[in-house]
Amino acid sequence: MLDPAIDNANIEMILVNKNGDIVYGNKFFVENHDFDAGKTTIYDIFIEITHSKWRDEWNLLQKNGINKYETYVMQHEGNANNYELRESLVNTDDNILVSIYLIDIELHKVLEESLTHSATHDNLTGLPNREGMDTVINRMLKYDKGSVMFIDLDNFKRVNDIYGHEAGDELIIKVSDRIQSILPQNAILGRQSGDEFILVLTDIDDFREGLSLAKKLTDSLKLPFNINKNILYLSASVGTAFYPEHGKSRAAILSSADIAMYKAKMQGKARFVLYNNEMKSNLIDRHNMYIELEKALENKEFELYLQPIYNVRMSTIIVMEAFIRWQHPEKGIIFPGEFIPLAEETGLIIEIGKWVIKELTRIMRYFRDNGIKKMSYSVNLSLFQLDDHDLIDYINKQFEKNNLKKKHLCFEVSEELVQNITHVEIDRLKALRENGYKIAIHDFGYKYALMSILDKIEPDIIKINKMHNKILDIEVQKQVIENLKTLSDYMDIKLFCEGVETEIQYNTFKDIGIRYMQGYHLGKPQNIESSLKTVREDKNRAI
Repeated sequence: MLDPAIDNANIEMILVNKNGDIVYGNKFFVENHDFDAGKTTIYDIFIEITHSKWRDEWNLLQKNGINKYETYVMQHEGNANNYELRESLVNTDDNILVSIYLIDIELHKVLEESLTHSATHDNLTGLPNREGMDTVINRMLKYDKGSVMFIDLDNFKRVNDIYGHEAGDELIIKVSDRIQSILPQNAILGRQSGDEFILVLTDIDDFREGLSLAKKLTDSLKLPFNINKNILYLSASVGTAFYPEHGKSRAAILSSADIAMYKAKMQGKARFVLYNNEMKSNLIDRHNMYIELEKALENKEFELYLQPIYNVRMSTIIVMEAFIRWQHPEKGIIFPGEFIPLAEETGLIIEIGKWVIKELTRIMRYFRDNGIKKMSYSVNLSLFQLDDHDLIDYINKQFEKNNLKKKHLCFEVSEELVQNITHVEIDRLKALRENGYKIAIHDFGYKYALMSILDKIEPDIIKINKMHNKILDIEVQKQVIENLKTLSDYMDIKLFCEGVETEIQYNTFKDIGIRYMQGYHLGKPQNIESSLKTVREDKNRAI
């Protein structure tokens, strides 16, 4: 006779004989399962238990007396829940039975699986996260050949800044969907961090398979995205590494792909790069350059050069544009294209930019004190500098310190950077204008939507991209320049032509009616004393 407490317990309990017949089920068990005493067997409701398994289980219980395991058990509704079964032998007056307590762990398992999934998957995209991809890469290492790609979205931060984080999240989801739509079956995509994905290819035949996919991927991400009725353009820098050629461990192959992605960034973004062993040494070189850049600020190794901009109708210099040079103690002069990208990436551009402003205002005062009183000057601004909330105050203090007129300085930003400019940066450019400085867009009119840029910035000056000067067909070149001149005249914006390198270009642009020109044909950047001499001689100089 069973204890009434067992019959009324809030836990399911059954008694089973050697044949697998369920000879007893308590009330809680009967409520949850289809049970007919004397007819129902464990084979009817325990999905994974067969006759042979029960025989093995019976023999094990004869030896150990107790056992515990998990299996699926049929419910009244026809579905199966995950149960934990706790078994023990029961000796009755005339038989040996097995008592089984059934604990429904379905909710526990669902929660456990959910927590496990959350720990290894990205909540936004549902893709495997960093930890999940570690498992994927470890599986890849079991094959003869595989590939890992680091995919970093270019300038993604500006999407968040301009359109908000909700738009940024939607863009991440659409990027994930687009990439997955072009993947073969042997590829797994994961989200490594905010704007970085990782792609693993397993069991590939050769390099061509991986490189073909990398190209397809970068091309795909150049196509526009529609986010909340805004058409956004994006690109990605992709680093590709192959196992085992570029690393025989998870850490090594990840490092190689990361270095290749970094190289893609340095080469101009929107491309894929295959890792090679030289890249690691290049990365070390860049680290060394960063240390040297910090020392260059301390040791005053930077110098400004000035290049003249002419009013060709008046045959006189009207503006001197400042360019930074690094006078390296061992390597000699280093041009900005070699170190400014690193300065921007590491944040050193803020301090270098402040040095440029301080030095340029000193030069402006020096020129004024030497009789050059009506000269204007221009200098490039990085968007990273525009993110500095102290920028305008710093510039104003330098002008006050040197008693200079703000109308004599123009700040230039490139057309390509303006495409990704944020509201904060636009407001800071407008504040510079409101403070009395001039604004110019250089490298203008080569790749992007002209009117949208002019509406954003409202510049005083646009400088024609020097690529137009390289158009071989002179008639096509003239038509392009004439169209830009018509646009600038209509909007009452001064038009400068930069990169004038030959007499043919000079005469062509002058015939079109271009008044302001700059380039090696007219004058190269020079140090301060040479520039001062050039300006003094210019008073009586005919071009």
